Amino acid sequence: MMRRNLLQEKFPNSIVDNGTDAINLINYSQSDGNVAALICGTGNAIFVRKNGEILRFGGWGYHFENGGSAQLTR
Repeated sequence: MMRRNLLQEKFPNSIVDNGTDAINLINYSQSDGNVAALICGTGNAIFVRKNGEILRFGGWGYHFENGGSAQLTR
């Protein structure tokens, strides 16, 4: 919150927001339509923008899912 306030002060005519890499990827798609972002790494998740709403599937950690590559270290 503190960094957001500092950025807002420095750039008063801008919208300052923060989110996950998936949200950045979806917004970078330059599409106003439906978009999906698949994130794979030590875990996995799918983020979808459908009709302007962001939906999340997965990404809850290895205790609740398959674990992705993190499963190799358990």
